[in-house]
Amino acid sequence: MPIVAKGKKTAIRPITLEDAEIFARWWNDGRVMKDVGFPEGLGISLEKVREDFQKEIREGKKGFPDSRRFVILDRLTDQPVGEISFGKIDYSKRSCRIGMKIGKVTEQGKGLGADALQTFMDYLYDRYGFWSIDIDVLSDNQRALGLYQKVGFVIEEEVQNYWTDPSGNHRDVVFLKHQREPRKLVDYLNKRCSVRDFGKEAVGETVIDEVLEAGRLSPSGGNEQPWKFALIQNRELMERIVESAYNQVWMLDASFWVVLITKIVSDDRGGRDIQKSRFPQYEDQIDEMDQAFYARLNQEEHQTKIPGTHMVLAALEHGVGSTWVSYFKVDEVQELLGLSSNEIPSEILAFGYPQKPMKSTGKKPMESILLRYD
Repeated sequence: MPIVAKGKKTAIRPITLEDAEIFARWWNDGRVMKDVGFPEGLGISLEKVREDFQKEIREGKKGFPDSRRFVILDRLTDQPVGEISFGKIDYSKRSCRIGMKIGKVTEQGKGLGADALQTFMDYLYDRYGFWSIDIDVLSDNQRALGLYQKVGFVIEEEVQNYWTDPSGNHRDVVFLKHQREPRKLVDYLNKRCSVRDFGKEAVGETVIDEVLEAGRLSPSGGNEQPWKFALIQNRELMERIVESAYNQVWMLDASFWVVLITKIVSDDRGGRDIQKSRFPQYEDQIDEMDQAFYARLNQEEHQTKIPGTHMVLAALEHGVGSTWVSYFKVDEVQELLGLSSNEIPSEILAFGYPQKPMKSTGKKPMESILLRYD
């Protein structure tokens, strides 16, 4: 499995089915589990761990899972030394909850936990655009509590008798939060680039819904909203569209597409008036153009790039990359989508988590593009 993050001492990678054996060993070791309230271990079978791992890996391929586990590797030996995970995502607050254990007892107290924790939080903030991360700990686990505070977690509350352990003891739990200042729009734009190398991780439905909502809320001339959006995740349809997009096979690695569809404003509702007002010297020629031909050439006036840009920005906030695709046979895609004659595919947006961190390409300096009229 690929490494998703590297620290000074540790590296982080997703779990595989082969990791079930070592996780089962850790979870059944009372020395590892005593600080989370299980001094005798979990007593879980290897078969159950494998079953859970299979389910998580399967759900990760279909969509964004509710929780996700990772392996902590010692960079000196490249061997597993612990686990770290995140879940309980609150998309409205851009937050998640994490948990961590160094499972290899002989490697505890060597700074691996602090390094892995900081590395993992950096990964979550950068990859998924979270604003805050939560963690909790039994109040008598002073070593873990000190570690969390050392890397910047702040105690929010301590709840007495919050949990009853397997021995029937009531345990107090401390809840902590780590926060980063939400990024400004320009910060996101500074790393935005066209992504053609997508990872296999699926984008969750909640994020997709927010991307689509950003498009729906876009402005348009006269509030005409002359567009539709086609959400495409069907692999067979994607393959057929790629053929009409001159075999740009990289598109198939994206998690989902949105086809921006222009709804043509008819002539009797002033569909040509804007262009005639902008180019009055060509008014007669504009009037004489065939309606279907004019509509295809004039898609830009119907402003689908506005909702498309909003979608790209909304995705970027969640760490999802994208690429605009304009190079395709419009009439063929129109037929594949079963659109009417006045609904024209204008752009395809391919979305997905990038395989590598996004890095903006060089932009021209402001003085070379800005005209000032003070």
